[in-house]
Amino acid sequence: MQNTPNTPPSFAPGPMGPPPYGPPNRQPPMGPGGPPPVGRGGPPPYGPGGPPPFSAGPLSQPLSRPGFNGQMPPGFDGPVAPSGGGGNRVLMIAGSIFCLLLILGGVAYYMIGKSAPDATLYQLQTQATGQDIGGGGLIYSLQQYAITFSQSERVTGLMVKNGDAVHKGDKLIQLDATQLNISINQAQQLVTAAQTRLQQAQAVGQPSAIIAANADYATAVANYNALLQQMNGNYIRDGALLAIADGVVTETDISPGQIFQPNTPLMVVQDETKLVVHAKIPVTYYGQVQLQQPAVITTSAIPNLNISGQVTSIVPVTDPQTDTFEVWVQFDNNSANTRHLTPGMSAFVRLQTPQKKAAVPVPVVPRLAVMDIDNHPSVFVVRSDSRAHLTPVHISGRDVNSVFVDQGLAIGDKVVLVGAYQFKDNELVHVQKIETEPATL
Repeated sequence: MQNTPNTPPSFAPGPMGPPPYGPPNRQPPMGPGGPPPVGRGGPPPYGPGGPPPFSAGPLSQPLSRPGFNGQMPPGFDGPVAPSGGGGNRVLMIAGSIFCLLLILGGVAYYMIGKSAPDATLYQLQTQATGQDIGGGGLIYSLQQYAITFSQSERVTGLMVKNGDAVHKGDKLIQLDATQLNISINQAQQLVTAAQTRLQQAQAVGQPSAIIAANADYATAVANYNALLQQMNGNYIRDGALLAIADGVVTETDISPGQIFQPNTPLMVVQDETKLVVHAKIPVTYYGQVQLQQPAVITTSAIPNLNISGQVTSIVPVTDPQTDTFEVWVQFDNNSANTRHLTPGMSAFVRLQTPQKKAAVPVPVVPRLAVMDIDNHPSVFVVRSDSRAHLTPVHISGRDVNSVFVDQGLAIGDKVVLVGAYQFKDNELVHVQKIETEPATL
């Protein structure tokens, strides 16, 4: 077959011939002599002039491919040259991503704001108050005693339970009388044996033997009398351990059927007729507190009740965490007004000073906003970051509805008034309302 200009050669079908040349078939450039023979059934070799030249097509440079005439297939307009519109598309994509992030951030802020606990705040006001020395603490029993026994015995029954009031001589714990009787019988047998040895020594007449036997006999008699006194004394009768003073059973450490070791505490009885407050006073007042100094005590359980007391002890140890020292203020608990007070209750103490200082303005906080008011008082302060910050405070005074704070807060601070116990330190809050009226809640 003879080649014609600008026309790709055709191939006769052969058993292993290549497919027709065309744009999809990427053949390597031919050398000067044209392509080598393709084998049986392939196109004849080109002439000395090589393949016919390509005519100029839509491309800027002709492609040196064998059999390509420079014409593009239908529908192909050639490569697309870059244009100035590419930069605009980049800006559009960047703007879309920015808007998406902005929307997502807004949704996240909204969801976080919705999940934050609601809170009503109170903006602190001031009130002029005298600078009494004061501090809070817990009420303790002035006297307590433990029920013990000098021998190992088995408990058969309990006559009282925790919280019961008992009087001196009341039966508290029943012991196994059989074991007690065995101990007494053994002690009595030892007395009899010692007496026999003493009589024998006296019969022999040897002074040293008589002295030793006499000492053994005296020891045996003393042990026997001690057991008898235990069986029928001030703290045991008919095999039962007795109360040695009036009080209230506050702890029981034994159960029926158990065997205890000698001198093990079995029960605790507290005398609640006289109570004492362990009040924590700022260390700055250490030199102004004296023994027998009068004091006024108020409690959270009965806030309208003022109880008279006096300082009975000053503990010269400073707590480095609270910068306070401890003062014990004792009061009688016999009156009808105070008989409902028990150890473990919270109380506040105001020490009365001979010369009261002039009143100065201090922050006033509603009692409702102060947590653990008598032991470690603290409030949640909400600042500009909308978070609740747990802040320890010191209370210098109080009335029925309010407390006066001289350390830890400043005028204008916003404290959580409603819902304080549901927050954690540094937790985000959702402020519903801010109260500014005087602290009368």
